[in-house]
Amino acid sequence: MFACFLGNSIIFFELRVLFVKYYKICGWARGESYFNVMDLLKSLGHPEEVFNLLWFKMRGCNGLVPKTDMNNMSNTLRTCYLYLDQTSRSFAAVIRALDGELRDAVCIFYLVLRALDTLEDSSSIPYHIKAPLLQSFHTRLYQPLWNYSESCEKDRQVLEDFSTISLEFRKLALVYRDIITDICWQMGEGMAEMLESKLFTMDDWERVNNMIFKPNLYCFPSFLIVIILIFYLFQYLNPLFYQPPQYCHYVAGLVGIGLSQLFAASGQEEEVIREDTELANSMGLFLQKTNIIRDYLEDQQEGREFWPKEVWGKYAKTLSEFTQRECMPAAVSCLNELVTNAMQHIPDVFTYLSHLHNPDVFTFCAIPQVMAIATLAACYNNTQVFRGVVKIRKGLAVTLMMEAKNMTAVKDIMARQTLEIAEAIKPEDPSASETHHVVKKVLRLAQSEDQDRLIVKSRWTLCASSFLVSCALIVAIVSWHYLATLKDILAWD
Repeated sequence: MFACFLGNSIIFFELRVLFVKYYKICGWARGESYFNVMDLLKSLGHPEEVFNLLWFKMRGCNGLVPKTDMNNMSNTLRTCYLYLDQTSRSFAAVIRALDGELRDAVCIFYLVLRALDTLEDSSSIPYHIKAPLLQSFHTRLYQPLWNYSESCEKDRQVLEDFSTISLEFRKLALVYRDIITDICWQMGEGMAEMLESKLFTMDDWERVNNMIFKPNLYCFPSFLIVIILIFYLFQYLNPLFYQPPQYCHYVAGLVGIGLSQLFAASGQEEEVIREDTELANSMGLFLQKTNIIRDYLEDQQEGREFWPKEVWGKYAKTLSEFTQRECMPAAVSCLNELVTNAMQHIPDVFTYLSHLHNPDVFTFCAIPQVMAIATLAACYNNTQVFRGVVKIRKGLAVTLMMEAKNMTAVKDIMARQTLEIAEAIKPEDPSASETHHVVKKVLRLAQSEDQDRLIVKSRWTLCASSFLVSCALIVAIVSWHYLATLKDILAWD
């Protein structure tokens, strides 16, 4: 094994020289093509990813999802799909995979909520202006000329040209319009409530039985009343305490519920999808918790805090301490506890996906979920979360998109990524026992209970991958030197 990896190290050095020459000859030393080569380098230890990545580069996104026919669209609808591509790299492709009127309804639904979220994220808008805008945003859908140009956010185009989006919204069938309006109203009310809320516990991450604590002042002595009032006033004045209640439900759970209602309204899925709102909410929570965990550093740099104080308060006095080197062990412990909490939604993900019958709808729902578990596996026990950006390999992302076509494949992906988390668990981690419990539950539901067998299989796969990569790199280097020599001979002649 050591000799194999040592050989690979030497080969990787040769390969790096090869690619540098390749850049100069082909003129790829700048722009997107450079990053394409880097994507290949990152996946060299995973031959199946290299193959899938090359296949994707040759065929493009159309190889994974059918190409949307833009010729029969109105100019305003084409503009909406342009905004979709600009504001969402992850969902644009899967939305295009949907069929007919459902695809257009989901596209408009996404853009409406993206506009609402952009408005909520605009820190330059004062509270007394923002709160009423959020609460009344659903009414703007029926105001043909309404736009908003005071936002400085990167996705502000959906607000500045909201009249185009609202025009296409009004063209949708009434059943779709009613669903989008209702979800937009609930989300706007929730966001307005979040602006003035100060508490953020683990319960605030969930939807079920969330209630903001309001003490009965008549039951306390007067001096305790003063202490409580001072405490709440201090929280109000200190931005470090600002945390939105029910955050994940408002910004993600409602999206899952709205999508489920759209699926049922289109007739492509049964009514059970619409009725079970808890499962739909859990699907959204799983995605949003993953994003919150991954985006710790970005949120810190922009002055936002979405990690629950109930958890990080066990490990630090302030959430910003996790960026300090001396606090890294505590930071990782907090990170692992949050990853474990997010994984508890996976059983609901299995149940929800098992209720879907339309292949396009299944793919639309499954791809973000498998991306989420892969992201959690990359984040677990990883100090890079507090130092930079954690992203899954593009080769892995393409592979997951190609594989997540049915329930068996999704369970297999979830099991593989869960095993990666299991192998990274350290006995001294405070949440290790709970993580082991969640891992066993996921593997049992994925019918992959034989953990030891799968671990041995993954190790053999690693050895085989290393051997195949060695052979492939040797062939590539020999071929390069052969072609370079042949070129020199021809030039000499």
